[in-house]
Amino acid sequence: MRTIALLPSSALRAIRAFRDVTDRLGSRLLTEKTESQESSLDQSNDMLSILITGISDARKKNMTADELAEQIRVILLAGQDTSAVALAWSLYELAKDGDYQQKLRVEIQMRRGSAQGAVQTDYDSMPLLNALLKETLRVYPAAAYMERVASEDSVIPLAYEITTTAGERISQLPVKKGQHIAVAIASYQKFEPVWGSDADQYRPSRWLDGNPCKGQALGPYAHLLAFAGGNRPCPGWRFSISEMQIILSELVANFSFAPSPDDPVRPLYVGVFYPITNAGVKGLPLLVERISQR
Repeated sequence: MRTIALLPSSALRAIRAFRDVTDRLGSRLLTEKTESQESSLDQSNDMLSILITGISDARKKNMTADELAEQIRVILLAGQDTSAVALAWSLYELAKDGDYQQKLRVEIQMRRGSAQGAVQTDYDSMPLLNALLKETLRVYPAAAYMERVASEDSVIPLAYEITTTAGERISQLPVKKGQHIAVAIASYQKFEPVWGSDADQYRPSRWLDGNPCKGQALGPYAHLLAFAGGNRPCPGWRFSISEMQIILSELVANFSFAPSPDDPVRPLYVGVFYPITNAGVKGLPLLVERISQR
């Protein structure tokens, strides 16, 4: 794998250059922040200061420059495609359901009207908007597949017994330190015993009557694993939700969306679930019309 990373292709050269820049940036920023935090003058509450302090305090060990560089790469890149793709699938499903789209538009306009003079719109109090986002993240999780490495010997209890290829019924899985564990997020989020008999269908209304998840809470948001879970969930999940709430509200309030009859799309997994046309082109063709504001 390391040999492949050294191949002289333009894409790999760009990746190597990005790593070099973020490595240097991580080292410089860590030095600057550490020096300023050691002085009593630094009262910073920016994201970088909170990240350095939080990780160092949590494990009683200072963050290293290499670790900070990795966190910077995550912050700069990880949320870009994932949020964009989630927004694309939300618009795609809205385009197919004109009735839900109109009801959502009315909800947005009403909340905006009631928020006149307020500091900001309370997006979390918009049930149709949040039901749409939750269902998109359930059906089209950005991270459909994830791997973890066991840091110690352990046993994973199973919510449902399974039958092995040898015919044995088991209710737990023993794992050894260093063993790789594949987490099938997309499969879990369409697992019928947890999400119901229509788990394979996109239906935002399932979230309007309460939490449709019949299993144990796993991730930090809506019992979903879209942002991972456990001790290391996505650090930017709350920002991502807020970002999508705001962008969707602006788009739906000002534009109407309809599916393109000539170029339907389907999901293609390439690290994330990209929309791809039948012609094999990455993208989401939609019919978009501006709504006249009265």
